[in-house]
Amino acid sequence: MPKRFRGRPLILMLSGFFALLLVLSGCNLGSTSQDEIPETETPTSIPATRTLQPGTERTEFPTLTSIPFDSIGTQQAAQQTAIAQQPAFVPPSSTPLPSSVVLISPLPGNNVSGNVQVVGSAINPNFVQYRLEYGPDPNPNNLWFSVTGVIQQTRVNSVLGVWSTNTGTVPDGIYQLRLRVFLRDGTQQITSVGGIHVRNQQPTPVPTNTTVARPIASYTQDVTHGEAPLVVRFTNLSQGQISSLTWDFGDGGSSTLNNPTYTFQRSGTYTVTLRVSGPGGTSNVSRQINVTSPTAPDAQFVPSVSSGESPVAVAFNNQSTGQITSYEWDFGDGSTSNLQSPSHIYNDEGTFNVILTVRGPGGSDSIIRQITVEDPSIPAPIADFTPSTTSGLAPLTVQFTNNTTGQVNAYLWDFNGDGVTDNTNVSPSFTFQTVGEFTVRLIAIGEGGQSTATRTITVSNPPDAPVASFDVSTTSGFAPLSVDFTNTTTGNATSYTWDFNNDGTVDSTEENPSFRFEQPGRYTVVLEATGPGGTTEAEMIISAETLPDAPDADFIAEPTIGTAPLTVQFTNQSNGTQLSFAWDFDEDGNVDSTDQNPSFEFTTAGQYDVVLNVEDFNGRTDSATTTIDVSEQVVIAPPNPAFTFTPNTGNAPLDVQFENRTTGEVTRYEWSFDGDGGVDSTEVSPSHRFETSGEYTVVLRAFGPGGDRSISSLVVVTDPAPTATASFTASPMSGNAPLTVTFTDASTNAVSWSWDFNGDGTEDATGAGPHQFTYNDVRDYTASLVV
Repeated sequence: MPKRFRGRPLILMLSGFFALLLVLSGCNLGSTSQDEIPETETPTSIPATRTLQPGTERTEFPTLTSIPFDSIGTQQAAQQTAIAQQPAFVPPSSTPLPSSVVLISPLPGNNVSGNVQVVGSAINPNFVQYRLEYGPDPNPNNLWFSVTGVIQQTRVNSVLGVWSTNTGTVPDGIYQLRLRVFLRDGTQQITSVGGIHVRNQQPTPVPTNTTVARPIASYTQDVTHGEAPLVVRFTNLSQGQISSLTWDFGDGGSSTLNNPTYTFQRSGTYTVTLRVSGPGGTSNVSRQINVTSPTAPDAQFVPSVSSGESPVAVAFNNQSTGQITSYEWDFGDGSTSNLQSPSHIYNDEGTFNVILTVRGPGGSDSIIRQITVEDPSIPAPIADFTPSTTSGLAPLTVQFTNNTTGQVNAYLWDFNGDGVTDNTNVSPSFTFQTVGEFTVRLIAIGEGGQSTATRTITVSNPPDAPVASFDVSTTSGFAPLSVDFTNTTTGNATSYTWDFNNDGTVDSTEENPSFRFEQPGRYTVVLEATGPGGTTEAEMIISAETLPDAPDADFIAEPTIGTAPLTVQFTNQSNGTQLSFAWDFDEDGNVDSTDQNPSFEFTTAGQYDVVLNVEDFNGRTDSATTTIDVSEQVVIAPPNPAFTFTPNTGNAPLDVQFENRTTGEVTRYEWSFDGDGGVDSTEVSPSHRFETSGEYTVVLRAFGPGGDRSISSLVVVTDPAPTATASFTASPMSGNAPLTVTFTDASTNAVSWSWDFNGDGTEDATGAGPHQFTYNDVRDYTASLVV
C-alpha cells in the first residue's frame, strides 16, 4: 500500500446487492422445531449497514420506544405507527364463551409499521398464562419469536402486547402472529393470524375500495377435554367473504361442514385447525382438545335373598359404578341375562355361583355371590366349631375343631371375614399373620340346606424389645482409665449384660457399672438389654491412651545481643502434652509472661538469664535458660537524601531517569513518584514512566541505623498532541451511470487529507473538501479517506 494510505482509514462499501442479501438473511429464521424453542428466545439482531443501491435513495428510520395502551382506542397520535386497513372483528357478545383465545387486530392483509398494538382475548377457566409470538409467513420451520414475555393476567378484547417491528430484527416482509394460552392441566390453546405485511423501509400502499378483505378464521367448541370416546361440537365463528372451509381434527380426521360434530376415539392431545379461504386470501385458527383414557367400571350387586327352600326367587340389585356399556349375568345353573338388575328363580337344590361382569370403554370387572337352595324334606345341618385359642400374638396359629351336626355335604371356611372361602377341610388350622379382630365363619352345606357358625379371633402385636443405650463419664484418657457407665435403655428390660473388652464374656450384670481399663488400647464396650420382647445391643468405643513422656523445656531468643532498648522475640521449642508456660525475663523470680511465644523489651544495659518453666497436665515440670546481653545505645545520624533526574518536563508518556546522590549510612530507599505517600520503588536509582499529564511530586526517603529523612522535587508532564480520526459522508450513495457523488469530510483533529474515490490505491484528491467525483462505469466502488 502507498505510504499515503497508512494510518486509520474509514472504508465505505458501495454495494448494489447488499440490501437484497440483508432481507434474505433476515427471513432465514433457522430450522429449529417449535418444541425446541425456549420461551425466552429472541431472533438474532441484524446490524445497521449503509449501502449504495442503483436507483434507490437511502432513508433513515428512527427507533421507536414501546407505547403502553390502557384500552382499545386509546393511543398517542404522534407515536402510534401501526396501520390497520380493515375494521377490527369482535366476536358476538350475545353468546358468552367459557374460553376465548382470539386475535382481533391486526387482521390478515393489514400493512403495519413501527410499534403495533396487538388486540385480542386470552381467557379460559383453567388459564395460567399467555404469550404472544411472531414468525415468518409461510413458516416451514415452525420457528417463533417472542413479542411479549410470559403474562399471567387474562385479557378480554384488549391489548395483548406491543409488537416492535422497527428494531432491526423484523425486516420488511410478510409475518404471522400467534397467541398461546397455557392451561393448568399442561395443555395449550393456540390461535394465529397470518398475512400481516410489515412495511418500515417501504411506503405503505394506499388501500382502494376494490380490495377484498381476507376472511378471519374463528370458532368455538362445547368442550375442550374429557374421556374417550369424546364427542365435541364445533361452532364456526369465521367472518368475511368465505368460499371454502376445511376442518383438521389432528387425529387424521377432517370435515368441510360449517358446524361439525366429531368424536375422538383415543386418548391424546389433538390440535384442531379451521382453515377458511375466500377471494381475499386464507386464514386459519388452531386450538387443542385433550382426550383422556376412561377407567374400568366397578362391578357390585346385592341379592334379595342368599338362601332358601326350593324354589327360591331372587331379585338382583345392580350397584355397579363407572362407565358401563353392557351387563352379563351367569346365574350358575346354566341361565344368563343381559339386563341391568334381573330376577331369577332357582328350582334345583344346591349352591350356585352368581357372576356379574360389567364392561365399558375402560375395561371390564366381575364379582361372584352365592345362592343356596335347600331341600325342604331334609333338615339343614347345624354348624358349630371350637378354636384352640381365641387370642394371641401375631403370627397366631389356631386349630379349628368342627362340631357340626346333621347331614353335611361340604364345609366352607372364611377365616378373614371377607366373604371368600379360604378352606374346605373338616377341621383345618390357620395362621393369622396380621394384627386385628377376625370373624371366622363356618358354613355347613347339606341336602336340607345350610347353616353358619362364627367365632371371633383377636390377634395382638407382640411386645417391643427394649432399646439398649448408655452414656459414659469419658470416652478417652490415659491408662489406667476409670469409666462410669450410665444405663439409658428404654422399654421393658428385665436384665443387662456388659462386655467391656468385646471378647464375648460377661464382665458385669449391674445396671450402672464402673470399670478400670488398666492397659492402653481401643475397647468396644457392648451392652445387651433383654426383655419379654427380645434383646437389643448398644456399643461405644473407649480409648485408653499411653501416658506421654515428661516435658522437655527449650526455646530460642532473637536477638541475644544488642543495645538498649532491645526487643527480643522468644520462640518456644518445648516438647510435651498439654503444657503450661511461665517466663522470668529479669531474674526477679516472678512470672513475667505465660504466652507460648512472647516478646520482651530490655530497657537497660546488662546481662539477663531468661528462664522458661514448663508443666504438663500430669504436674511434671522442666526448665530452660538463655542469657541476653544488653549494651549501651550508640547514637547514629540519619542519612542525607538527594537526587537528580532527566528530563524534568515533557509530553506524556514521559520516561524519567532518577540519579540517587544520598550521603550517610543507608539501609534502604523508598521512592514515591505521585506524592501519595505510597512506595513505588526501592531501587537506588530507578526510572519511571509518567503515563498522563500533570505535576508530580517525587519523594525520596532514605533509611539508616540513625533514622530516616526525605526530600522531594517536581516533575511536569504535558498533554500529547491530539490524534486524528477519519470520517466522511457521500451523497448520493447509488444511482445511474454517470453518477456524480459529493464527498464531505467529517474527520476530527485532521491536518491533512488523502482521498481515493474508486479503490484503485491512487490519491484522487487532497484537502478537506468537499470534493465531487463522477463514476462512469456500472459497478460497485470502495471510497476511502486517510487523515
